[in-house]
Amino acid sequence: MWQIDSRAITDYNASKEKLEALIMFWVLAAGKSAKGATRILMELVDWPDSPFFQIRDNFSRPEGLANKLKLLGCGCHSLKAKAIFTLAHSNINLKTCTIDELEVIPGIGRKTSRAFIVHSRKDAQHAIIDTHILKFLKEQKVKDVPKSTPASKREYERLEGEFLKICKEQKRQVAEFDLEIWKSYAV
Repeated sequence: MWQIDSRAITDYNASKEKLEALIMFWVLAAGKSAKGATRILMELVDWPDSPFFQIRDNFSRPEGLANKLKLLGCGCHSLKAKAIFTLAHSNINLKTCTIDELEVIPGIGRKTSRAFIVHSRKDAQHAIIDTHILKFLKEQKVKDVPKSTPASKREYERLEGEFLKICKEQKRQVAEFDLEIWKSYAV
């Protein structure tokens, strides 16, 4: 049996079912607190069955899932439902998929794809450029750090490179360092 613990989200040996739950967690966490995303996920699927199977079995259309997410208090429920519905009906291999494969799914962007990969694959070299990492980068005197995640792919990748350089200099695992920063700035 598996559960989602947003304070210890990294799992490099996750089962197929847990990987499904993890990608759903990251979709639900976009723009929402980790605690809120965990609550919605826990109310949406039963453990330990395959979350994707449950989505396919319980919702014939993304609109039905969107209505359920709305009832559970999920913001951007239509877009998140479309992402989860598309994932559940795809043949994506969550153990080997790339960032590009994830980002073609409507509702999955740079932060969501990278968060999933970083916290499910050992030695993944990507950064989740969220407000916590941006504050950290600013404190590290990185130049021209914006207040919010940049929309530009080029700017995102520049900041990602800066964060990865710091990880390398400090000999830190990206996932571990990301969680440490998240916990310290989320207080």
